[in-house]
Amino acid sequence: MVMVFKTSLMQRFRSHKTMAPGFTLIELLVVIGIIAILAGMLLPALSKAKGAAQKVKCISQLGQLNLASQLYRDDSNGALPSRTDGMTALGGRVPASWPGTLFPYFQSTNTLRCPTDKANALTGIQPHPVDRVVRSYLLNGWNDHFLARMKRDYKLSALVGRSIHEQAIQEPTQTVLFGEKKDDSPALYMDFLEGFGNDIQEVEHARHAPSKAQKSKGSSVFGFADGSVRSIRFGGSFKPVNQWATESIWRTNTTIFLIED
Repeated sequence: MVMVFKTSLMQRFRSHKTMAPGFTLIELLVVIGIIAILAGMLLPALSKAKGAAQKVKCISQLGQLNLASQLYRDDSNGALPSRTDGMTALGGRVPASWPGTLFPYFQSTNTLRCPTDKANALTGIQPHPVDRVVRSYLLNGWNDHFLARMKRDYKLSALVGRSIHEQAIQEPTQTVLFGEKKDDSPALYMDFLEGFGNDIQEVEHARHAPSKAQKSKGSSVFGFADGSVRSIRFGGSFKPVNQWATESIWRTNTTIFLIED
């Protein structure tokens, strides 16, 4: 009786296993289609979230550079890093440019590269190792400040070794100290009075944009002379106010600036 009972149970189990329903091909295709739709809905949201996280990281890095600049000023009686290209000799030596000069205060070369700036592989040729690293940011060149004081003697080559004092920045909350640069630009400084303002094209006005085709809808992150860091919409660092300038005549005279995507 026991053997007969066990055999009966095994037969019923096999019969149930054989009759269990499975997915048909149509049902499987429907499931795959639903998954594809959900993925299509979720991927843009994930991409947007990733972009927002990278922007937050960029803001943090510029905050560190702002702090490094302030610590340097505290140790230099209020003077900002002097204008040097990291290759020109002064007093028998070649001083580092602003990345190498400020490095003791931020202490990580990773701070110099925005996480959104992935395509950038441009390195410098300066002897100081920090001046050579891939860099996403550039420093205000203070052109109008030097022009107002040097007048006819003003030229970019004559700026080497000169520095601006923090007290000369009349509106620190509205004056850019650091900005983002394009990934193919070697520029160390934003010189809006170089030639006809060609360095405006060195600035990345939309590092954080929905796509490359929608740069005019994007923004970039800027560090200001008061230590704050803010995101500014495309072209907003120049118009309606030129926030790179210290002299009122250049802050309001913005019609000459051509900003391209």
